[in-house]
Amino acid sequence: MEISSLFTDHMVLQNQKATPIWGWAKSGDEISVKFNPGKSCKNKKQTKTTITGKNGKWCVSLDPMSISTISAELVVQSKSGEKLNVTDILIGEVWLASGQSNMEWIVQNSLNSEKEIETAKWPHIRMFSVPRYTDDKPVKNVKAKWKVCSPETVGNFSAVGYFFAREIHKAQKTPVGILN
Repeated sequence: MEISSLFTDHMVLQNQKATPIWGWAKSGDEISVKFNPGKSCKNKKQTKTTITGKNGKWCVSLDPMSISTISAELVVQSKSGEKLNVTDILIGEVWLASGQSNMEWIVQNSLNSEKEIETAKWPHIRMFSVPRYTDDKPVKNVKAKWKVCSPETVGNFSAVGYFFAREIHKAQKTPVGILN
């Protein structure tokens, strides 16, 4: 069983929208996806099930959820016994940073980068950066994962994505995920 690489520890899910979760498993296998909110979170537990198609693909949609800075967990399990856990999930704003070369400019190359990196203690800002990859056909997964914004990680964040996320987070007091 496999889940899309977009769904890794530290991810941010979009609030107030149904969230599709997908992956691959043995054809005809039953898959259950459980969303377990953290303690004192206002969102409810959810369990969604589906059967994989002939090609092994599966997809479920979680019901819309409210903004939450409390870490949640996603448990994906197949009836055949395989199990995957995704932890430290937040619910907030998710934005796409793509389409232009300026999105590749990273924080460590920005003006005042030393100060920016040193003060980048924003655990509710996360970034998922898709690496450059070429192929003559579509790929189902990429080698990437969500990263929590910290002085150790922010240097390689898209500068435009980071500064944008930081302003949204400051203004709205909500978790922000950037897909770069």
